[in-house]
Amino acid sequence: AEFMARTAAAFPGQVTLVTLGPLTNLALALEQHPREMQKLAGVVIMGGALRVPGNVTSTAEFNIWADPDAAQLVLNSGLDLTMVGLDVTKNMRLEKEDISRLAGGGAAARGAARMIEYAVREQGEYPFHDPLAFMAAVQPECFAFDTVPVAIETRGAICRGQT
Repeated sequence: AEFMARTAAAFPGQVTLVTLGPLTNLALALEQHPREMQKLAGVVIMGGALRVPGNVTSTAEFNIWADPDAAQLVLNSGLDLTMVGLDVTKNMRLEKEDISRLAGGGAAARGAARMIEYAVREQGEYPFHDPLAFMAAVQPECFAFDTVPVAIETRGAICRGQT
């Protein structure tokens, strides 16, 4: 929380925070340092499942489900938020040809190809959750964004964490 607040204050309007897990630390930073955190350029959240099934329950994506109160606090913060949820990430697939092109690239690309090949071999797929969230932050022109109202179920036993 301290690092996020110091960084936002040191570089006002220049930092876009990308969250790849539950929003607990961001919510804590917002509670402890609200003025500094408002200096963020924006936040890209890898989380949520809008109009698609969840990955931890039938209705909830893990990063929101793990701390729905923190997620609701972040949604109500007034920050410029972008959610990259399962409705986006589940539609991204790499074909064998794409992985072959990566394997033929530089050292970083070859490393990425090995990680993807391992994940596919061990899990049957490579989820693009985190890479797509980063891409939305650094190359937003590659995406078509919708502005939609979002609320989070924070109390229900069955629908807890649903967006």
